[in-house]
Amino acid sequence: MIEKALLSNVQWNIKQKMIEIGKSLVLDCEISHNFQPNKSRQWTRGEENQLLCFDNIAIDSNKYDGRIHSPTAYSLTILNLTEDDLVYVYSCRVGFAFKKKQIEVNDSNLLHTPETTDVKYEMWNGNYSLRLDFSQVFPKPLCRVKLNDEYKNLTIANEKQPRVLYRVVYVLESTEALHSCGETVNIECDIGRQKLNISAKHDLDCKRKEYKPTTCNEDMLVNMPKEPNIQSNKKFQPYCL
Repeated sequence: MIEKALLSNVQWNIKQKMIEIGKSLVLDCEISHNFQPNKSRQWTRGEENQLLCFDNIAIDSNKYDGRIHSPTAYSLTILNLTEDDLVYVYSCRVGFAFKKKQIEVNDSNLLHTPETTDVKYEMWNGNYSLRLDFSQVFPKPLCRVKLNDEYKNLTIANEKQPRVLYRVVYVLESTEALHSCGETVNIECDIGRQKLNISAKHDLDCKRKEYKPTTCNEDMLVNMPKEPNIQSNKKFQPYCL
């Protein structure tokens, strides 16, 4: 009961609505009114409680900044946020009371566009194949090919999530070309609320429809005389209506 009472006196939450890798992230610690106002404050990380800040002093000032704003408010700023920073649990400690938890990451609060994008488009045995490879992306994108105001969805062939960010491979197989003559392959992706457009160059030729002569019957022929004019040297060129 005493432990639960101590835990309930300290809570922390993320200040920002969106988490952005490469920028700063602020964790706000709220302390119950007049709860041990003279006790020291600490921010720690990991299961082994690695000390990050003691009161207003940061162990690594290039990475962290701890601030006591009032007897009930204590913050930690993580500078230049990395994927590794999102893996650990963080603890706000006031005397013997603390709140330990991991930074909650979901599709709504973390957006990271892919650090690398690889597109492979080729034709084999008359079939067209498109392969799209994203690395270090979050959340998993939804992608499609746009061709003549029509869309074809790419499907996920493989995905990995070693820590937080994904590596995702998409494929699309088609018996028809995925590009217009002389143009790139146009791919549209939704990454959370953000749109990403990719124009993939290629060296495939344009596949045009071959001309097929129309089969004519007798009623469709034009310019064909009923009786041949033996004295005339004019040649008649019949064609179909």
